[in-house]
Amino acid sequence: MQTLKNSLKYFFAEEILKDMYSSKKHKALTDNYDKLKDVSHGYEYSLEDILRMYAKIFKSEMNRKAVKIVLDSLSKEERYLIQLKYGQEKQILAISFNLNMSVGRISLLHRAILEKIIRFVTYELTIDDIFYKKKIVGMLELLNISIEFFSMLSTEYKGIRKDWLAELKRKKNNYKKILECIENFEREGKKNSYYATVITKFENPNETKSYVANVCHLERSVARKYLNIFKNSMRRYFE
Repeated sequence: MQTLKNSLKYFFAEEILKDMYSSKKHKALTDNYDKLKDVSHGYEYSLEDILRMYAKIFKSEMNRKAVKIVLDSLSKEERYLIQLKYGQEKQILAISFNLNMSVGRISLLHRAILEKIIRFVTYELTIDDIFYKKKIVGMLELLNISIEFFSMLSTEYKGIRKDWLAELKRKKNNYKKILECIENFEREGKKNSYYATVITKFENPNETKSYVANVCHLERSVARKYLNIFKNSMRRYFE
């Protein structure tokens, strides 16, 4: 059952990517909009049907926004992989050649990107996202829009669960606190080696600990310790 669930999860993430890169990416949405338009000329659809389609259209748009945020947060190498696979429809062997990586490494990298996408479209950040300020800002924007929309829809549409809305609000509050912590660090500036290390990682979220250590003129073990201290201080927002 878990294997099937994971397969469906990756399939869903891939379908969103394929849709984004497809020349027909708006066809499904257009079809749904046409159905909604038809409602004004007849009585084929019930109110429940209309609201269900409305929710589906909205979530499709939110998924695209979410994926764009994730893609923008990837390293240059990861973005190139996605462009080759979905933009140019290259096979994994060709991608391996272009990126000068083993097929196994490409597969693992691709799977990791799909994981990031599926988490983001379900409004979930992880502890590894805390150094990606733009990603957190993007998530908060998605949550604000989605909470407002689904709260409005829930008054008429029974398909929106109150406990799910409450969970979105809880996540929003937690992610907002993380953003506040990041902004507090930025206001303080690189006043000591700890702040300098954490802020340097904010500025270069895709870089390694070794890179951050070199920029801050620290031993790698010291930079790793500082980053772990900050990361551990944020864990309470993911419980």
